[in-house]
Amino acid sequence: MKKPIEIAALSPTEQESPRLVHELQVHQVELEMQNEDLARMRDQLEQSLERYVDLYDFAPVGYFTLTDDGIIREVNLTGAALLGQERERLIGRGFGLFVSKETLPAFRTFLNRVLVGTSKEFGEANLSLEKLPPRYLSLVGVGLKTEHERLCRVATLDITEHHRMEVALQASEARLQSILRVAPVGIGVVRDRIIQDANDALCRLTGYTREELVGRSARQLYLNDEDFDWVGLEKYRQIVERGIGTVEVRWRRQDGASIDIILSSAPLNAADLAQGVTFTVLDITERKQAEELLKLSEARYRAIVEGQTDLVYRCLPDGTLTFVNVAYCRYFGRAPEDLLGTNIAPLVLDTDRADTLAQVLSCDAGHPNNIQEHQVVRADGAHRWMQWHNQAVLDDDNALIEIQGIGRDITEQRAMELELHRLATTDLLTGLFNRRYLLAVLETEIERARRHGRPLALILFDLDHFKQINDTYGHDQGDRVLQAVVAQVRGRLRRSDVFARWGGEEFLILAPETTGSDAVALAETLRAALHERPRFDDELVTASFGVTAYQPEETLDQWLKRADEWMYASKRQGRDRVSGDKVGVP
Repeated sequence: MKKPIEIAALSPTEQESPRLVHELQVHQVELEMQNEDLARMRDQLEQSLERYVDLYDFAPVGYFTLTDDGIIREVNLTGAALLGQERERLIGRGFGLFVSKETLPAFRTFLNRVLVGTSKEFGEANLSLEKLPPRYLSLVGVGLKTEHERLCRVATLDITEHHRMEVALQASEARLQSILRVAPVGIGVVRDRIIQDANDALCRLTGYTREELVGRSARQLYLNDEDFDWVGLEKYRQIVERGIGTVEVRWRRQDGASIDIILSSAPLNAADLAQGVTFTVLDITERKQAEELLKLSEARYRAIVEGQTDLVYRCLPDGTLTFVNVAYCRYFGRAPEDLLGTNIAPLVLDTDRADTLAQVLSCDAGHPNNIQEHQVVRADGAHRWMQWHNQAVLDDDNALIEIQGIGRDITEQRAMELELHRLATTDLLTGLFNRRYLLAVLETEIERARRHGRPLALILFDLDHFKQINDTYGHDQGDRVLQAVVAQVRGRLRRSDVFARWGGEEFLILAPETTGSDAVALAETLRAALHERPRFDDELVTASFGVTAYQPEETLDQWLKRADEWMYASKRQGRDRVSGDKVGVP
C-alpha cells in the first residue's frame, strides 16, 4: 500500500500548475472568441466590399480611373454603357477615342487641370460613338497620386437630354427674339405700370428710344391721368376675369401727335400678377380715320340707294342680308327689321333656290360680278321673275366682304321673250319644232354622239297623196289632217325624241340613244298608228318612212340626204312602208 502524499511536501511549481492550466484555458477561450470576432469582421468586410462593388458598378453615374495620358484603368458598368462598349474592351484604351473632334481639345484641357490640381474640376464632353447617336457628358474629376504614378478619377453623367433641351431653349429664345424684333406691332413688358422692356416696333410707334421707355412710367404715353387710371383698372379687371385684357385708347407720341391704339395685355404669371404683364400695341389711327370716312360714305350711299326704284340689297358671303333699300322692302311686302339678319333663301322659289344661292354666292375676287334671273316669292304668294346684277364687295386684300345686288322685275319681259322664242322655234300649225330649231339640235346631238360614241337615228316621213287632200277638200281640211297625224305620232314618242315639221307634209324625228334597228321598229309602230286614226272620207292617211342611223364619218347634209333617199325608196315601193339602212344594228 502506497503512502499518501502530503500537501505540505509539494513544491511551489507543482502548486501553481493548476492555476497555469486554468489561465491557459481562459486564454484559449479568449483567442477563440477573438478568432470568431475576426471571422465576423472578415464576413462584414466582404459584405461591405460586395455592396461597394454593386454601388460602384450599378451607380447611375459613370466612374472612370484614367492615367495621366487618358488611358482607362478602371470603369464601372454605367461608364461602359455610356461609351457603348463592354467593360473588358475599354481597359487600356484612351478615353479621348470616344470624344468628338470638336470637344477633344476641351477634354484634354480638363484632364490636365485634374492631374495638376488639388481640387475638383468640372467639364463637358461630346461623345462620338459608332452606330450610336451623339451623347453629351458632364465631367467631374479629381487627381490621385500614387507611389508610382499620377491618376485621375472622373465621374460622368449623361446630360444628352438636358443638352437637347438647352439647345431647344436657346433656339426658342432666338426665335422669340427674332419675332420680337420683326413683329409689326409694339410689344413690351410692364411691372407696377413701369415699362421693363420694349421692342423696336414699340419705339417706332411711340417715337421714344428704348432708353427713354424702359424704367419709366407708362403714364408718359397717355393724354391724361383719367385715361391712364381707367386703362389700369379696366385692363386688370379683364385679366382677372378672362386672363387677357384688351382696350382701345389714345396715346401721345414723343412728338406730341395723338394715335389711336388697341392695347392687349396678358400676365407673365397668371398666379402672380405682381410679376408683371406683357402687352401688345396696334396702331389703329388710320383705321379710325377710315371708319369715319366710311360712316360718311355709308350715309351718302344710303341717300342714293334709298331713292332708287330698283331693288338694292347687300348680304354676307353666307347669304345673310345686311342692307335692303325701301324699294326692296316694298316689293317683298316686308319691313326692314323682318329682313335684316335673315337669309335671302326664303325669298327665292323652292325650285330655283339651290342654283340661285350658288350663283349669288359664287361672287368673289375671281368672279366679281354676275347677272342672274330667277323666280322670287312675294309676301302675297305671287311668283315673279327678277333679274339681278350682283357685285362682289372686296377688301384691300381681295377678300370677299359682302355681295351687293341690284334687281328689277322682268316677269312681263320674260313672258314676251319666251313667246318670241316659241314663235321662232315652233311651227304655228302643228305646235311642233320648226326646221330651223331642229337643225340647231341636230348639230348638238351629232357632236355629242361623235364625242361619246353613242347611237343616234333619224326618222323622216312624208304623208302619202297629201296634195290630193288639199286640192280636193281645201287647205283648211288639209291642216286638220296634219294636226291629227301629229297628235297620233306624238303620243308614241319618248320625251328625249325631238319631233319637228320639216316642211309641208314632211316630218322629222330625231331619236337620241337609238340604234338603226330600234328606229326602224319605232317607225313601223308609227306607221301602224296612222291606220288606227279615224278614216278621212273613207280613206286612210298613210305615210312613207325613211330611217337611217348616224355614221361618224358623214356630215349632217349627207345624213339628211340618206334619210330622204330611204323615204323616197318607200314611195317608189308603193308607199305606206318603212325603208332604212342597217347601220348601228347589233
